Parts: sequence; C-alpha cells; structure tokens
Amino acid sequence: MTVLGHLFAIETVDLVNIGSTDIVDGNHKLTLGLIWNIILHWQVKNVMKNIMAGLQQTNSEKILLSWVRQSTRNYPQVNVINFTTSWSDGLALNALIHSHRPDLFDWDSVVSQQSAAQRLDHAFNIAKCQLGIEKLLDPEDVATTYPDKKSILMYVTSLFQVLPQQVSIEAIQEVEMLPRPSKVTQEEHFQLHHQMHYSQQITVSLAQGYEQTSPKPRFKSYAYTQAAYVSTSDPTQSPFPTQLLETPEDKSFGRSLMEKEVNLDSYQTALEEVLSWLLSAEDALQAQGEISNDVEEVKEQFHTHEGYMMDLTSHQGRVGNVLQLGSQLIGTGKLSEDEETEVQEQMNLLNSRWECLRVASMEKQSKLHKVLMDLQNQQLKELNDWLTKTEERTKEMEEEPLGPDLEDLKRQVQLHKVLQEDLEQEQVRVNSLTHMVVVVDETSGDHATAVLEEKLKVLGDRWASICRWTEDRWVLLQDILLKWQRFAEEQCLFGAWLSEKEDAMKRIPTTGFKDQNEKLSSLQKLTALKTDLEKKKRTMDKLSSLNQDLLSALKNKLVTQKMEIWMDNFAQRWDNLAQKLEKSSAQISQAVTATQPSLTQTTVMETVTMVTTREQILVKHAHEELPPPPPQKKRQIIVDSEIRKRLDVDITELHSWITRSEAVLQSPEFAIYRKEGSFSDLKEKVNAIEREKAEKFRKLQDASRSAQALVEQLVNEGVNAESIKQASEQLNSRWVEFCQLLRERLNWLEYQNNIITFYNQLQQLEQITTTAENWWKIPLTSTSDPTVIKSQLKMCKDEVNRLSAIQPQIERLKIQSVALKEKGQGPMFLDADFVAFTNHFKQVFTDVQAKEKELQTICDSLPPMRYHETMTTMLMWIQQSETKLSIPQVTVTEYEIMEQRLGELQALQSSLQDQQSGLNYLRTTVKEISKKAPSELSQKYQSDLEGIEVRWKKLSSQLAERCQKLEEHMNKLRKIQNHIKTLKKWMAEVDVFLKEEWPALGDSEILKKQLKQCRLLVNDIQTIQPSLNSVNEGGQKIKTEAEPAFASKLEMELRELNAQWDSLCRQVYDRKEALKGGLDQTLSLQKDLSEMREWMTQAEEEYLGRDFEYKSPDELHAAVEDLKRAKEEAQQKEMKVKLLTESANNIIAQAQTAAQEALRKELDTLTTNYQWLCTRLNGKCKTLEVSGFSWSSSVISTSGHMQSIRAKSTGSVLKKLLKV
Repeated sequence: MTVLGHLFAIETVDLVNIGSTDIVDGNHKLTLGLIWNIILHWQVKNVMKNIMAGLQQTNSEKILLSWVRQSTRNYPQVNVINFTTSWSDGLALNALIHSHRPDLFDWDSVVSQQSAAQRLDHAFNIAKCQLGIEKLLDPEDVATTYPDKKSILMYVTSLFQVLPQQVSIEAIQEVEMLPRPSKVTQEEHFQLHHQMHYSQQITVSLAQGYEQTSPKPRFKSYAYTQAAYVSTSDPTQSPFPTQLLETPEDKSFGRSLMEKEVNLDSYQTALEEVLSWLLSAEDALQAQGEISNDVEEVKEQFHTHEGYMMDLTSHQGRVGNVLQLGSQLIGTGKLSEDEETEVQEQMNLLNSRWECLRVASMEKQSKLHKVLMDLQNQQLKELNDWLTKTEERTKEMEEEPLGPDLEDLKRQVQLHKVLQEDLEQEQVRVNSLTHMVVVVDETSGDHATAVLEEKLKVLGDRWASICRWTEDRWVLLQDILLKWQRFAEEQCLFGAWLSEKEDAMKRIPTTGFKDQNEKLSSLQKLTALKTDLEKKKRTMDKLSSLNQDLLSALKNKLVTQKMEIWMDNFAQRWDNLAQKLEKSSAQISQAVTATQPSLTQTTVMETVTMVTTREQILVKHAHEELPPPPPQKKRQIIVDSEIRKRLDVDITELHSWITRSEAVLQSPEFAIYRKEGSFSDLKEKVNAIEREKAEKFRKLQDASRSAQALVEQLVNEGVNAESIKQASEQLNSRWVEFCQLLRERLNWLEYQNNIITFYNQLQQLEQITTTAENWWKIPLTSTSDPTVIKSQLKMCKDEVNRLSAIQPQIERLKIQSVALKEKGQGPMFLDADFVAFTNHFKQVFTDVQAKEKELQTICDSLPPMRYHETMTTMLMWIQQSETKLSIPQVTVTEYEIMEQRLGELQALQSSLQDQQSGLNYLRTTVKEISKKAPSELSQKYQSDLEGIEVRWKKLSSQLAERCQKLEEHMNKLRKIQNHIKTLKKWMAEVDVFLKEEWPALGDSEILKKQLKQCRLLVNDIQTIQPSLNSVNEGGQKIKTEAEPAFASKLEMELRELNAQWDSLCRQVYDRKEALKGGLDQTLSLQKDLSEMREWMTQAEEEYLGRDFEYKSPDELHAAVEDLKRAKEEAQQKEMKVKLLTESANNIIAQAQTAAQEALRKELDTLTTNYQWLCTRLNGKCKTLEVSGFSWSSSVISTSGHMQSIRAKSTGSVLKKLLKV
C-alpha cells in the first residue's frame, strides 16, 4: 500500500477520504471510488490530455460530451445531454459509431429496431468486431431508467480513443449552455419534429419527489427530490419527533451514535458538527445572491439551488439524530437541572435554525420557480410572436412570383438569405428552450404538463414548418438561379456567335468578282459557314431545352412570354441566316457555271465540299494528340531491394486496376439482355478499360521482366524466389482471365447493341401497326353520310397500302432475328416478341381489310341524295317546331296575345300536315333500303325513321293539346272579363243612384219610399255576391296559369273590383241605416209634435175655454190652485219644447229644401201657440189671485148680505175679465 501511495503521489492521483486501512478492511464503497479515480486518471484524462491542452480545458467530461454532441449533430433522433439517461435507448451509441464509420452498418435498420436492448447489443458487437473494443457493458446495464454514469463515461472514452478526435470550441460552448443535470430526474422529452439543421429538441425536465405537509403551498417538484423535514404542528407535543427520514449515510451516522453510550460529550460533539454544517448552509444560501432577470442565469441559479436542496435533504437526518440524541440524553436523567436546561435550549435553537433554513430555502425555491416560469413563458410568447411574423413573411415571399428577370431573382435569393440568417439567430432562442424546468402545483398536476406539452408541440410544428419551407424554398431558388445563369450564359454565347456569323455573312461578297478564284473562295466561306451552322444546331436545341427546364421550374407567365420572344428572335435570326446562306450559295454557283459552261453546279459544290473537308481533316489531325513517346530506358538494377520494391508497387497497382476493372465488367447490368435503354455509360467505362489496357500491358511486361530479373538474381544468390515467381504467374494468369472477360464484355455490348437496334426497328413497325389498329378501333362517326363513308373508305385503303408496304421490312427483320439467334445465346424474349408482333400484324391487317370490305358494302348501299335532303329538312323542321313549343305559349296573358299564339299554333298544325308527304317518302325509302343494306345499317335507318316518327307524333299531340288548352284559357278569360265588365257597369249605376238620391228627412212618406228602394238594392247585392265570388275563384285559378306580368295585372284588377264592391256595399248598407234612422227620427218628431198639440188643445179647453162662476172663496181658491198646476205643467213642457225644437232644427239642417219650409213652419206654429198658452195661463192665474184677495177684504168690512151681492158682482166681473 505504501508503494501504491507513492505511485499515486507521483502521478498526482487524488485520494480523498481513503486510507490503507479502508482497503484492508474491505470498505466496498471507498474501494470502488479508488478504482474509479484510477480509471479516470489513466483511461480518461491521459487519453484526452492532448486535446484538453489544445482547447485549454480541464473538464474531461465536458470535452467528451462536446465530442459526442458534435458527432451526433446530424442524427435527429439523438440528443445527448448527459452520460446517463441519454444513452438508455441505444441510439446514441449507434449514432456515435455511424457518424465516423458509416460503412459499418445501415442507420435506418438500427432506428427501425423496436427494442433498446437490441440496439445496444448491435452497438457493442460492432465496436468489438470492427473497432476492437471489448464489451465492458451488457445491454441490460444501460437499458434502464438511470444508467450508471461512470460506466457510460468509461465506454465512451474507449470509443473516443479509437475514433477521430475533433472537438470545436462551439461544441464546448453549446455544452456549457446545457442545464445542469439533477441527481434524481425523470426526463420527459417533447421533441419538435424537424427535418433540417435549424430544428432542435425542446425537452421539459420533470422529476417527481416526496410530498410534505407544511404551511407553504405544496409542490410536486419536477426539479429535485424534496424530502420530509422536521416540523412541529402541535406545541403541546414534544418538539422533537422520535422517527425521522434518513439517507443511508445518515442512518450509518445515526447508528454509530446510538451504538455508543449516550453521554453529554458525544451529544456536544454531534451538535457542534451539525451546527457547523448548518452555519455553512446558511452562508451558502446567503451567498446565492439575488435572482437574475436572464433566463439562462435563472436556470443556473435554479439548478444550483436544486443541488443546495439536495444537500439539505442529505443532512436532515443528521439534524434529527442530534435532536433524538438530546431527547434520549434528557430522558436518562443523568443531567443536572442546569445541564438539562442548556441541552433543551440548544435543541430548541437547533430546531429553530433548521426550520428557518428550511423555510427560507423553500421560499427561495418558490421565487426561483416563479421567475423562471415567467421568463420561460415570455420566451414562448416571443417565439410565438416571431413565428407569426415569419409565417406572414414567408406567405408574402411565396405569393411573390419569381423573377421576372435574373436581377430580381438574385434579389429574392438575397432576401431568402436574410430569412435564413434570421432563422439561425432565432435558433438561439429555440436552443434556450432545449430544457425547460417546470414545477407544477399538486392542484394542477399533470394538466399543467399536458398544456405545456401541447403548447410546445404547436410551436414545434410551426417552427419545423417554417424551417422546411425555408429549406425547400432555398433549394428551389438555387435550382432556378443555376438554370437561369446557365441559360443566360448560353444565351449570351449563342447570341454573340450568331452575331459573329451574321457579320461574317455580310463580309462575304456575292457579286462583283474579278476572277473565278474569288468566286470559289466566297463559295468555300459560305460552305464553311454552313458547316458551322449545322454544328451549332445542337446548341440551339440545348438552349431550347434549358429554356424549357427554366420555365417549368419558374412557372411565371411574364417570364414565359419574355423567353418566348427571345427564342423566337433567335429562331428568326437563325432562319434568316440559313436562307441567306442558301441564296448566296446558289447565286455564286450559278455565276461559276455561267462563266465556265463545262462545270455544272453540282461539280462546283462537290469541289468546294471536298476542299473544305480536306481542310477540316487537316485541322483535326493538327489537334489530335501526338503518339505517346517510347518508354524510357530502364536504368541498370543494382540493388534487389529496389527491384523488389518497384515490383511490389507494379503488382499491387496492376491487381488494383484489374480489381476495379473487374468490378465494372462484373456489373449486374451484364447479367441480362435488355430490349431498350442506354448503355452509353457502361460502354464508355468498358472502352476506357480497353484504352487503358495497352498501357497496363506494358506495365505488366515491365513487371514480368523485373520479376524474371529478380528471380535470376535471387537464384544466383541461392535465395528462394518461389514467392516472386508465384506472384508473377498469378498476375499473368489473372491478366489472361481479365482479357478474356473484357473480350466477352465487348462482344456482349456489341450483341446488346444489335438487340436494341433490332427492337428499335421492331418498335417502329409496331407503332405503324398500332396506329392502324387505333384507326380501326375508331367507330364510324356516321354510316349514313356519303361524304363521311367515302372519306373513311379512302383512309382505310391508305392504311391497307401502308401495312402492305411494311411486309418486306418484316421479312428483313425476321432474317435479323434468325441471325441474332445463330450468332449467340440470344434472349428468350427475342422469338416471343417477334412472334407476338407478327401475330399482331396479321390480325390488324386482317381487321383493316375486313373494315375496307364493310365500308365498300356500306358505300354501295347508301340511300339517294333526296333521302338525305328530305331527312335533313324534316329534322330541321321538327327541331324548329320543338324549339317553338319549348317556349311556354299556353299560359294566360292578354286576350289579343293569346289569339295571336293560337293562330301560330294553328299555322304550325297546318305546316305539320304539309310535311306529311316528306314523312311518307322517308317511310317508303327506308323500306326499300332495308331490303339490300346490311342488317346493322338497315336497323340504323329504321331507328332514325322511328325517331322521326316518335318526334312527329309527339309534336302533333303537343300541338293539339296546346291548342285545346289555349282555347279553354281564352274562354275562361273572356267569361271572367265579361262578368267583371257587367259588375263594373252595375256598380257605376248604383254609384250614380247613391249620389243623386239624398234622404228626405222630415218627409216620412218620401223616406219610406227611399228606404224601400234601398232595401231592394241590398237584395240585389246579395243576389250578385255569388257572381262576384265566382269571378274571384276563376281569377285565382287563371292567375296560377298566367304569365307573371298578366297575373299581377289580373290580381290588381280583381283587387280593385273587390275594393269597389266592398265600398259600394258599405255605402248601400250605410244609406239603408241612414234612411231607417231618418224615418224613425221623423216619425218620432211628428209624434212629439202631435202630442204637444193635443196637450195644448186640451189645456186650452180645460183651463181657458170654460167660464168660471165661484160661489165662495173656497171655489175661487180651488180655481186658483188648478191654474197654478196648469201653469206648472206648462213650465214642465218648456224643456220638451226645447228638445223638440233642437230635434226639429237637426232634421231641418239635414233635410231637403222643400221639407225644411214645412218643418220650420210647423215648428214656429207650435212654439207660438205654446208661448201664447203660457201667457194666458199666467194672466188668468194672476187675475184670480187678485179677485180672491179683494173678496176676502169685502167679507171683513161688510156683512153677509153684502157679501153675496158682492160675490155676484165680483163673479160677474171675474167672468168678464176671464172672457177678456
């Protein structure tokens, strides 16, 4: 152990809390820690010390994590953030190996595996077999919820040692931005779906812990494990519980205390240790500082406090043990009263400080959580706002058409680059959401997590959508930009070339030649220019192809029009140049032949062409490469090692070349013959091998000579040269086999080319046959039109001639087929395809010939021209008649219009009868044609005739039905109109009567006559009412079948008629009531007048018309009383007189002039008589009263004798007075 300690001291291996006695005593935990320190020092730090020094980093774990993340960056299924849970599914290990050695396995097959254990086992096996790393771990050790971190570190370090070691500063900075892992976490990953380099994973770290009852809100902590703390809720109970939650270390610490004898010294020692730790914990909490406003700093503070809370959890058992130890110490009763009080105070102080620390830490945790959640929600809101703006931005960019010129497209590319830069900048915000820390209240629970998950999923989908669109758009823009630049370049070059040739054409003289040589020189230049034009035709085709590719990708109508103008311009210039060349060549040729009649134009052109061709051949030879120089003479071999080294190089090179060539010659494409396709690439590869074979053969000869010289030298020196001889023989043998394979492949290519040529010819013949078959399958458009039948017959004869013309080609193709079979092992499909084609050809040829005969038969049996003319006329007339009948003409409208329509229908019926002769002719002709025409054609003619007859009968029945219906409507309308006219006339007469006859008020006789007339008029109304109802009903029925305008008019007329009728009826009934009331009023007035006259007469007779003789004062007094009663009665009649006067005046005001005078005269008479009567009654009454008073006075002054005398005299006087 001393030697081991000395070695550790030399190698600076840290030994913490471990000594030799711990190892000797078998302390497993400390021994395992020592072993890990050894592994960490020699396997981890030694392996990484160079790269750590280069990056100026001291944390090997951080560098290793950076290397892993940098290597697996392009694997969207992998996100390594630690050396525990990120490796459980096995994808990280496979991705790490595949990123550096993609040739070892297929990544998609690993992803498709269902089990994590299978993926881990695959990675371990690959690492062992291909990289030489032993299986230090089993899949079951890693495929757990929380794998061992040290085991993962050790295995990943082994991979780091054998794989490329490249770590960038950016990768290390990215790792530094990752949140610190918690000791107890259960991560739930919500991955943003992405398919491009912008997307990242957004992970919400969640960890469940214990629950605790406390005055603070209870949390289900997803950031750390929160254990139960010591708390006192009931002050009556002991403040120190007897059972506490303890960590394993605390249990061992507690057992060590309990195992010892409980005394004051051990209690004080434990108390001091706990108080010392408590003081440091309080200082640590104070040192955490204020909560930051930056989300990343708050995350760091949150995880720092998370570790701090874990530390509290790990030490809470020790606090409980000290409190329990103090309780036991007090319970033993061995302490004095002062000591017991001191211990009690110490325990209270410890518990109080612990509780304050616990509450403060929880409050700090709550504040951190609140600030962190607010900042993270703010980040999510900012990301959401950015996504909304970017979506609108991308929508505007997508709606903007590409182009319309190259500069605009470049501007759009630059704008897209700005968008990409914005996405890369926004990626930082997305990266900051890589690990969100969420602490949810128990009341919300999983709901808060689900809401956050849904929110992140929506944001992730939107982010991924924008990223995908940006990538796709970038690819599209780059593709269009490249195509446009290529097109613009080709367009510019072609335009310059065309302008150059046009200028050259202008410079070539066509007239004014001095001698024959100038003419020939101009002709040669024109011919050379024509040759250049032919060569450049491919460039024109290429330019057109580039234009089509660009337009298909661009899809812009404006650019399309612009490009079409450009291409049309080029085509026009090309055609003009070609026409000028032809015209100038012909002109100069004619000039040459004109000067030398012995030379024809053809001879001149052949001469010029031969000269031009000779010049082209000379130029071609001048441009050809010179033959390769002869091989240099080899220097004298002096040292066998140099010869051997060069021999090995040559043999290796030849073997390598043969291997590569054999890979080409043994391609699966040589396995089967094909009917079509291009073998230009394969042929080019084989020809390249053939061209290289000569050079390789020289090298083979050099190698053989070197081997022979080396063998001779070794044999002379007595050394075994069998290996060299075998290597040379093996190389030569392989060369022979390779040459044989090459010849076979060349023959195969030639044979395959013959097969493709054969099938090209066969395909051309098949196309001709298929064209004829397609024409044969087209049904006849008309078998009754002579023009169509004759045209079809001509086309059919052309097809027969065309098929007959290709029969010699088919025979030649048959000979080629036999030759191909005799030449080699031809494919089985050769005979089958040729036989199938010949059978197809024979069948089509037979069908076309049969159709020719059928058409000829139909042509011979066509009806005469009169039949077609009559049929056309009949169909046209029926069509016109049906068109007329299709317009609704049987609806009710104005009577004159209906009469006009009825006339048109009757005229159409008359025309129908006129066309009967044509129908009879058609019947007779069809009957005659049916005897000699084919059955199908005969059936067609009969079917056409039946169609006409059906339409004829239908038309005839429709005409008769419509005429009948129209006549019925006219009769109904005429009847209703007559009724309406009669009713209006009667109502006009009644209206005149009502306006002329006024009620004769005051004249009862006339009123009685008028009332009688009015009652007769009411009887007439009741008699006419059913007729009006009938008019209304008929009008409603007609209105349902009438045209809208006429229906509205009829409805308006009926409404006016009914309104006039109702008004008239009301007037008649009102007049009746008025007459009846006037009569009753007149009769009542007359009755009252009569009664008043009778009363006045009676009163006059009773009170004024008799003589009064009174024998005594009593009689006189009684007479006075009677007159007073009469007077009172007359006064009572005064009101009645007034009422009679008012009633009579009302009647006089309403009565006619003649009646007014009579009523007024009668009323005046009555009023005068009444007033006269009242006056006389008043006078008589006063006279009697005076007489009575005189009589009483006489009685008092005289005697009885005198009384009688005076009475008589008084009576006589009164009598005289009364008479007066």
